[in-house]
Amino acid sequence: MASANGGLAHDRTLIRYDARGNGMSDWDVAEISLDAWVSDLECIVEANRLERFPLLGISQGCPVAISYAVSHPEQISHLILYGGFAVGSKHRNLTAEQLEEFAAMRTLTRLGWGADNPAFRQMFTTQFMPDATKEQWDSCRELRDAVGHWWSQSEWLTRCCRRRVASASV
Repeated sequence: MASANGGLAHDRTLIRYDARGNGMSDWDVAEISLDAWVSDLECIVEANRLERFPLLGISQGCPVAISYAVSHPEQISHLILYGGFAVGSKHRNLTAEQLEEFAAMRTLTRLGWGADNPAFRQMFTTQFMPDATKEQWDSCRELRDAVGHWWSQSEWLTRCCRRRVASASV
């Protein structure tokens, strides 16, 4: 992801952080929830004295970015979302087959997240980036290895199915 971050930061200031339970942030935390992640983002914005800025949400960062933008629309100049969603699977009109696929993804995440298994990496990155090049998949794998252990990702997927981000015009 270093190349992507470099491109995003060209002629701009990029503030990137690891959400609680991920990457270099604390993994042993009392609460992993959308509200906690939004609160963490609010602290980062305040600590950096940001007044108006573009906000990028990737994967699990999408509902955090949406929730923040809904709560603080005056601060967001642009909202960019990639590879995420605002409504979890429990709130969609999914078929039994689609629900079964989601359950399988949770199981594969729990069992394969930390493993150096090319089949798992391919399955995960293809879901996240279906048209990516090998270089982009490799970058995604590097990020995957840094974002957290299987429990937080599996737990995140389980909680995602219950999530519904508040709606408002931004």
